[in-house]
Amino acid sequence: MIIAFSILLFNNEVSYFFELCGEIGPLLLLLGLSGALLQISIFVTISKCGALNCALFGVARKITTLIVSILFFAHQLSWLQTAGLAISIASMLKNFITK
Repeated sequence: MIIAFSILLFNNEVSYFFELCGEIGPLLLLLGLSGALLQISIFVTISKCGALNCALFGVARKITTLIVSILFFAHQLSWLQTAGLAISIASMLKNFITK
């Protein structure tokens, strides 16, 4: 922080920095708050459900995001990508069903 502020002073951009913070400050605050809430939810999931289930929830979230992205943006998958996605979904479902 000291180095960054020193560079702002050296480049005479302190006023630009505060102007920029006024514009995007609320967004940065929301970003920090959402990151903190995510870390709390991960901690609670690990403490209540265990590390394995937390990892499975993370994989399920990533696979869901990937599928939504594929459908929303109409991405084309190669056969290797399709096979990897199918294996990931099948292994995740197997872990959820056997629990």
